[in-house]
Amino acid sequence: MRPSVLDRRIAIVESPDFLNWTQPVTIITPDPLDEPCLQFYGMPWFYYEDLFIGLLWDHHISQDELMGGAKWSGVIDCELAYSYNGVHWNRTNRQPFIGRTEPGTYGCGSVYPHSLLIDEDDRIRIYSAGLLTDHSIEEPPKGFESIGAMIVHQLRKDGFAYLEPRAGWGTVTMRSVKPRSGEITINFRAPLGQVLVQISDPDRKPIPGYSFGDCIPLTGDELAARPRWKEREDASKLIGEHVRLEFKLFQAELYAVRWDVQPWYGDLPIERI
Repeated sequence: MRPSVLDRRIAIVESPDFLNWTQPVTIITPDPLDEPCLQFYGMPWFYYEDLFIGLLWDHHISQDELMGGAKWSGVIDCELAYSYNGVHWNRTNRQPFIGRTEPGTYGCGSVYPHSLLIDEDDRIRIYSAGLLTDHSIEEPPKGFESIGAMIVHQLRKDGFAYLEPRAGWGTVTMRSVKPRSGEITINFRAPLGQVLVQISDPDRKPIPGYSFGDCIPLTGDELAARPRWKEREDASKLIGEHVRLEFKLFQAELYAVRWDVQPWYGDLPIERI
């Protein structure tokens, strides 16, 4: 959304029939945590499993530009945003998710990610328009026939973000859940490290047979590894119980966990005297 020649923000409009439309509602706008004069040039979004993924184009405006209300110069890169309903959006660390390339290569001036797909090997591919210049220049530099070219970025499945320990062993604890299935799969990478999995009660007391000590360490690089314990092949014995899933990571990256569960919000019921 850009009313007249003012700053650029992200808005949403909706229609039940592609003829009648709602008024624009702003959903992402720069705030005091952003750099001065930052504008949002656009945001292609994509539905990824149960999330909306947004590729937010950050237009870094020159503070010295003297064009009145219309801001034209400045480079563009991309940060990552996500939403659970397509209306309320969360920005991540506000750092470039898809940054500009090395000087002299396509994408060094500005980069515009615009398409995302999942290929036959479950890899995420993002296609961008990579420009040699910033937003204000429309002619290619000397020695180049075109101002831009297509760039392909590739991620592993769920590769938008991961958790890793800063040093030594790190611990991750999920919120309390109620399993509907006993099958757990983990997307991780630990070629020189390992991942341990524990299932505990809501108070983080290990459930017998599912402790870190019982877990068979996960190593290597897998998209859907199934954790196992010395005497347990899965978590089927815990269906319907209130439990927590915990991880210990050593030189490991944890990308995603898949488990059919019902999230448990709030505390467990307590007995009244």
